[in-house]
Amino acid sequence: MKGLALSVLAIAIASLHANGFADPAEAADVPAPPSSAQSELAFILDNPLPESEYAEAKRCVFPNAYRKVEILDGRHLLFWGFRGNVWLNQLRAECLGLRKDSLLVFELRERTLCDMDSFRGTPRSNTMSPFAVHCMLGTFETISEAQATALRVALERHAQSPTPAPTQTNEQ
Repeated sequence: MKGLALSVLAIAIASLHANGFADPAEAADVPAPPSSAQSELAFILDNPLPESEYAEAKRCVFPNAYRKVEILDGRHLLFWGFRGNVWLNQLRAECLGLRKDSLLVFELRERTLCDMDSFRGTPRSNTMSPFAVHCMLGTFETISEAQATALRVALERHAQSPTPAPTQTNEQ
């Protein structure tokens, strides 16, 4: 019986280590961020903060818990709640055709808005704009208003930065 308990404990510890629980000493080796907007966004995405800096992700939020949804880009939504509550939702895939001024139509399966629920972004005016493709929500991560503002600025800078031109080689 003791052998079985020790085996289960060893498997649990190995599983925790494999799922990203790192030694805090390893987190000290994070390099300094670069200066350009595109490299800044790449740096943020490539160098996650230590586990203690993240809030617990939620699978669902109640529709009456937020007062508006802000579209940051085709991959990120901010749900602005009451009393300073903000949730970031990183969509499961790029939502092609989603515009910042789109009206979001959510398809609820339950009384809550949850991970893997879908929605469409419809145009607000009577233009001939097509509907956005069917989009799927991810989990809801609680962030601060300051983090939401910083994310908005970083994504706007990234969208405005020119994409590097492809290099051409002269073959003779």
